Amino acid sequence: MSNIISDVVKIKYNSFTLAPAMLSYYETCQVKHDNILLMYLLFPVVLNSDWINELPRVQSRSRLETWVKNNRLHIEGLSERMTTFQHLTETTLQYCIDMEYVRVDEKNNVTVVSNPYKKGYFMDAAIRLTKLLGKSSSAKIYATLGIRELTI
Repeated sequence: MSNIISDVVKIKYNSFTLAPAMLSYYETCQVKHDNILLMYLLFPVVLNSDWINELPRVQSRSRLETWVKNNRLHIEGLSERMTTFQHLTETTLQYCIDMEYVRVDEKNNVTVVSNPYKKGYFMDAAIRLTKLLGKSSSAKIYATLGIRELTI
């Protein structure tokens, strides 16, 4: 039975179905230096039902620090979820690079070259996440979220 559930999860959460969310994320990302590091936040956040329920309340003027203070329970386990989704995150970015949807420059910035997707899983949540993260540096965002190191 667990194999069936595992297979269904793999079908739903794979690089092909999640590429639209990653492209929407980077199309609206306001971080301009080392934004590739932020990709590790995307799937642990938008694929988590607790975060999904809170992200609709995020507006463009919301500050990450305030949101974290008011939602401490959502932050717990984020580091572990980042590790869990690391491979999926990296293969999704590689898929986007291979399809020439994005490029990564020498400053480790991901730039969307083309986005053929009009609709896809979790695209709206990805956009709301970038609004929450704002223009802060990758290091400040991770520090605010209590992530002390990336094990990539």
